[in-house]
Amino acid sequence: MADFPMHDFFLIENAWHLLSGMHDITVSIDFNFIVKHTSLEEVSGEDQWCWEQRFIDVAVGTEDIKGIAFVHKGYRVNVISTHDVDAYMTQPDGSHVDLKLKKGSQQMCVASPGLHVLHLSIYLKGEKYLLKGQIHVDSSSLSGIEELPENILVDVLNNEGTLLDGTSARLVGNGNDQASGAVYEYSLWGNPGEKLTFTPQDSREKNGKPILFYPRQHVVTVTQDGCQASIPPFSGRPGIYIEGLVSPPLSGTDGIYVGGPLYDDMSYSIEASKVWNI
Repeated sequence: MADFPMHDFFLIENAWHLLSGMHDITVSIDFNFIVKHTSLEEVSGEDQWCWEQRFIDVAVGTEDIKGIAFVHKGYRVNVISTHDVDAYMTQPDGSHVDLKLKKGSQQMCVASPGLHVLHLSIYLKGEKYLLKGQIHVDSSSLSGIEELPENILVDVLNNEGTLLDGTSARLVGNGNDQASGAVYEYSLWGNPGEKLTFTPQDSREKNGKPILFYPRQHVVTVTQDGCQASIPPFSGRPGIYIEGLVSPPLSGTDGIYVGGPLYDDMSYSIEASKVWNI
């Protein structure tokens, strides 16, 4: 009787999470494996055949018993799957066998040697979704001694206004070209249905005009229908300052005042007052 070797077939976790965190998608994956002939003498150890009946109960009496037949059906293939999934197998003669694979270890019986193809159609549902955005900084408005920051901090708040996390927007292009400005990019993984508020901050501690951002924040809801749209871009410009004189100057001062940094899309009124101590 001819025999063919057993195959241990693993559906590894990576195949199931091939596109996890990106979007919901149905993916078809094919696995090929070949069953070869071997002789009976080459088989040792664990029983690797498929039988119509592996055990036959026999009542032993005083007479010989004849006609006990074990019928060989094929050869076992071990399958280890990380999930339940519908599949089908194409056999060497081109016929299909429908399969319902269960999570865990199970066995299939193949009846003939040759190339077998296991077809899987799996539905991948992202548990997190990638959000991306840009910050455009008008570097032409910076003075010659000011340098662009390497990174810009972006605070991320939840729907209750609690700080969840922070991410950094990194400089990706045109940092030295003041005519075209500088571009920063940032990204963050969000949960489906989550409402997030993104607020950039210029966290540099050195002297110079800090960069203010327009609009002040973006509110984004993470949808569940695939790839997320890009977060609308922020524009960054150095804050403006209001400077003036008080005449005559107050005692002990030079009479100069400075207010800022201020946003350039608002109107401001300046009012002088003096506190009298009685």
